[in-house]
Amino acid sequence: MRGAAQRGLILVTKPVAQSMEVRGAAAALANTVDALWLPTNSQLVTKELFSYLLGFAAEWKLPLFGFLDSFTEADALASMSPDYRAQGERAGEVAAEALACGGKVTPGLLFARSALTVNLRTAKGLGV
Repeated sequence: MRGAAQRGLILVTKPVAQSMEVRGAAAALANTVDALWLPTNSQLVTKELFSYLLGFAAEWKLPLFGFLDSFTEADALASMSPDYRAQGERAGEVAAEALACGGKVTPGLLFARSALTVNLRTAKGLGV
């Protein structure tokens, strides 16, 4: 969230624990946000729920950002998808570092590249 604030963005969160809560959360946000972002949670975001959110975003003319390239293919504006090859390479680097240090690795966050996909047809329809 700190990175968003540095760029002049305000993230409005609406935590949900179950997929049945998402429709109400989306409705509560519709008049107060400029876009919808689906954080990575494949247990919560089912195919049916994604279809609903896609229709909801279109109805409210809100860009929808997802976490799988298939979401972008299905008309979400964009997605940041895992780059599994990059994740495997990064895991190998960390393992090699651990072996070289006798198993003592400094804890920290490990990031691997992601793949950005953008649906130009959706962008045009939204006027962005």
